[in-house]
Amino acid sequence: MEIETPISPVRKTDKENVQPRQSPQQNAKEAIKPELSDKLLSCVHSEKEESGSCVHSEKEESGRVKAEKEKTKQKEKEAKEAEKQKKQAQKEAKEKAEREAKEAEKQKKQAQKEAKEKAEREAKEEQKKEAQKHKKEEEARQAAARLQKLGPLGRTGATLQVELETGWADCGQDEFKQVCDHVAGGGTKFAIQAQGTMYIIDWSQPNAATQKNVQSGKTRKLRVI
Repeated sequence: MEIETPISPVRKTDKENVQPRQSPQQNAKEAIKPELSDKLLSCVHSEKEESGSCVHSEKEESGRVKAEKEKTKQKEKEAKEAEKQKKQAQKEAKEKAEREAKEAEKQKKQAQKEAKEKAEREAKEEQKKEAQKHKKEEEARQAAARLQKLGPLGRTGATLQVELETGWADCGQDEFKQVCDHVAGGGTKFAIQAQGTMYIIDWSQPNAATQKNVQSGKTRKLRVI
């Protein structure tokens, strides 16, 4: 009869501490785990760096695009401002040209008006000169005809005398003028006033002219010297 050796009971803690035996393949895998872990970490770091680089590049690209947009907007703004200034300049130039045209037209009309008024003044002056010329000519003609009719009375410094009892005496200037006016008008027999007395002058024969006192009826000889 065999004596059975009692089996020691395995404690729970011992079971937990007991490691299963691994195969060579498992050992190889376990050996390369740290290396893989390092590579993975390196890849992660590389990916992070690349990601950071990408993020940085994206930020740079975003900043560049934003700057380009701002630059484009600024150019558009400047172009609009330039166009606005151009239109304003064109408007001002047009208004200036219109003002200058109006002013030129105004000056032209003013010049035409002044020229017309000047021509009218000159025409009136010419007419006036012509009228004065004709008047002078007429006066000269009348003066010549008067002198012709006056005869000796028209001589420069001529004097009309009347024969009195005391001799020949000069007639006054008023009587002389009256006689000249009547004779120049073609009169040969006419009345004049001298010192309140009326006389009848007979000039039908200038070299034998006489005057008759209407009140007394006395006739006296007249002569021109």
